[in-house]
Amino acid sequence: RLVTLLADWKEGDVLDSNPLFYEDMTDEAAEMMDAINADLLSVGKTLTAKGVPVDVPHIFDWLACHVYGEAPSSNLRRFFATNDAYKGFRCPLVPGRDSNGREGYVPDFANRYFTEDINLGLCGYKGLADIASVETPTIDRIISWAQGHMGREFVVDGKLQGKDVGITNAPQRFGIETIDDLKELYQSGE
Repeated sequence: RLVTLLADWKEGDVLDSNPLFYEDMTDEAAEMMDAINADLLSVGKTLTAKGVPVDVPHIFDWLACHVYGEAPSSNLRRFFATNDAYKGFRCPLVPGRDSNGREGYVPDFANRYFTEDINLGLCGYKGLADIASVETPTIDRIISWAQGHMGREFVVDGKLQGKDVGITNAPQRFGIETIDDLKELYQSGE
């Protein structure tokens, strides 16, 4: 959602308003969520094929239909825009001024949408993807965009190997680098 909202934002710009995070979600944002899910499905299928059983459901099927009972004929954008559980949340923007002094809103890159969802969410998935040798173009795009604004370095040369991997929950942070390492972890938990 934030990448599509802030794709053209740069330091010194302001947005005119702070939209509702879910209720004002665009088709483009829902398409990006679906593309992230496609990356995750690919990682799950590949890990399973390599002997690490992972069942990754599609976000719409699991969250919308299974958890909230949304009709299968609906879609991600409609689900998030109309579900009462997601009403009233604003985007992580704060009041600010542009380079000409005009008031508006600027991104709050210290907000949990960045400090948690990137390094404790997408970076973990990226780490698993690297271990499975699966390309994750949408996840890579989002991490690369966010890390630039956050002053962090997670993905370098298409791999989760930046200097800030230590603040993620990625397997690499814990010395898990191979499929065999993941299998050992799974077996130790049984």
